Amino acid sequence: GHVRSTAIDAENAQHGSHGWSLHRSPHVDDVTRRIQGYASATSIAPGDEITFHVTTNPPGAYSLEIYRIGHYQGFGGRLVHRVGGLTGRTQPQPNIDSATNTVWCAWEPGPVVRGPGTWLSGLYVAVLTHAHGHKAMVPFVVRSTRATKLLVVVPFATYNAYNQWPLDQRRGASLYYGYGPSNGADQFEYRGRK
Repeated sequence: GHVRSTAIDAENAQHGSHGWSLHRSPHVDDVTRRIQGYASATSIAPGDEITFHVTTNPPGAYSLEIYRIGHYQGFGGRLVHRVGGLTGRTQPQPNIDSATNTVWCAWEPGPVVRGPGTWLSGLYVAVLTHAHGHKAMVPFVVRSTRATKLLVVVPFATYNAYNQWPLDQRRGASLYYGYGPSNGADQFEYRGRK
């Protein structure tokens, strides 16, 4: 039988890059906070804007590269957008509600990217690279604008349910485990599995 080629097939046949992988980048953790970020949305439609909130330590230059995840001749991703020459600052520590252990950030917005209407649906990652080489990844989805026969579920709610950020050994709790108030405002105990 005849197999019909799709726009996704054509996209995945393009040459890719390993630039999306954090495999060889210096270690980034929640204590040193070399570079970290989050997006204003977990999914956008083609042509929508997405804002990235970024912290760098020390303050300094960084870049943002957006990759679409796919086969790409075995590379696993393809660079679709790059913004260089950005200047990062050290954003405030996260806020923690002492009653619920809810953690949230109120970081100032950073770069805004308008995804072109030509971006195909799929999983994308924004790779933030500090001038010192440290990298962080911010995933998001570009939604399809038409009916499709295949659906990929990206479990952002599950990621958040297990997120114990910041992993600094004294603050942060997921829905299942983490650090919480103990005998005083400044003392914390680990609760959950070790």
